[in-house]
Amino acid sequence: MKKLLVLMCLMIPLYGQMTDTDKEVTEQEQREIRQNLAQEKMNKLSWGQRMWMGAQDARWREFEAAHARAHRKSLGLDKHYVVKKPTKTHRVLSYVFVGGISFWIGHEYAKKSHHKSSYKKRPYGWETRGDKK
Repeated sequence: MKKLLVLMCLMIPLYGQMTDTDKEVTEQEQREIRQNLAQEKMNKLSWGQRMWMGAQDARWREFEAAHARAHRKSLGLDKHYVVKKPTKTHRVLSYVFVGGISFWIGHEYAKKSHHKSSYKKRPYGWETRGDKK
């Protein structure tokens, strides 16, 4: 009798455990309940409220798509968004171009026509200013 009681006590937790199929059934029932609640909630809303929720859902989907594109772009997974590194020839040409323009501007500025004469005329009334004794 004592052995039978011990055996029964050890078997009780086994009966309480759910099997995989039981878990799947309860998850499926919960999904159905959630879908029914969502449908009932949508039925209670007016036409304008449903339209507004649809617009919000559309904006959310746009945001999620842009967010996913940004992640693909940053990780380099999307070939459409791969940024090319400038080549060495492009860099050299840009240096030559900027250097040439700088040289030309400096050369033009250094011409005699850009310099004022060494004799500077005194402004009107210069004699009246300054030290008077």
